[in-house]
Amino acid sequence: MKPKLLLVLALVLSGGLFGCASNPKKTDFAVSVIAQYYHLDADKPRDEDRARLAHDFPKLTPKNQYIVLVYLWPKARCPEFAGALLPLAKLPKEPEPHFLRTYETLCDAVFICLFDLKPETVRPIILEDLQRPNPLFSFSVLQVLPDKELPELDDILLANLNDYRQGDGEKITLIIERYATARIMPQVITFYQSNATSLECTMQTAFLRYWLKHDRPAALHAIEKAVNFRKTTGCYKWVLGETLHDSFDADAEKLARKFINDSDPVVAANVKNLLAQHGSIPQQP
Repeated sequence: MKPKLLLVLALVLSGGLFGCASNPKKTDFAVSVIAQYYHLDADKPRDEDRARLAHDFPKLTPKNQYIVLVYLWPKARCPEFAGALLPLAKLPKEPEPHFLRTYETLCDAVFICLFDLKPETVRPIILEDLQRPNPLFSFSVLQVLPDKELPELDDILLANLNDYRQGDGEKITLIIERYATARIMPQVITFYQSNATSLECTMQTAFLRYWLKHDRPAALHAIEKAVNFRKTTGCYKWVLGETLHDSFDADAEKLARKFINDSDPVVAANVKNLLAQHGSIPQQP
């Protein structure tokens, strides 16, 4: 390796050229330098290069550990990483935000990558956290289990829901959407209907998506009503896209088209985007 690149690498690994993960240019630069040094930029990285990175991983700054796990993991992944990650696999000291679709902390990345390598080690820790009324992990970690449902959690999740103001209502409803079975649907739906016009948008979406999984016709009717909840909440603007984007069918399209010329321009735009995403041409009035 060229001396200049070695100097740059030293600065990157020490944090000297890397400010924060939210700066795309600095992140891309650090990714490039680390990948070059460990030859991860090759089409098929060698086992010995991946093992060398796993060996060096504890010496990296937390910011660069995050870069390896989030941006380089598919090529860095190797059995040797299990030993490097296990010492870092500790529960957060404070509850993390739910982070719906990405993992944004080193803790998240450690547990998700460790689950990829040794799921039997991580699973009990995640299962324990799923039962807390105020889970410590972000939802990115909580949702990682491959199980379609976890029937053994139904009663615990229902109890947490009924006392949600003492915990994290958003995470509780997201967990219900992800893992709860149809057995507790009557109680969950009763709770939703009693609070529908006052829920946070994330909670409303999670309830409706759970409902879609277990009683789609009734859920579509509830979504239509949610679009018309306009006095006490602004969730109606996005509820169609948030609930139907990944389960779009003819009935969903029929519902969406009812609002394609809605008086609220955000609702109308949301519908047109939803139709376009699924190859349906918005009809002109």
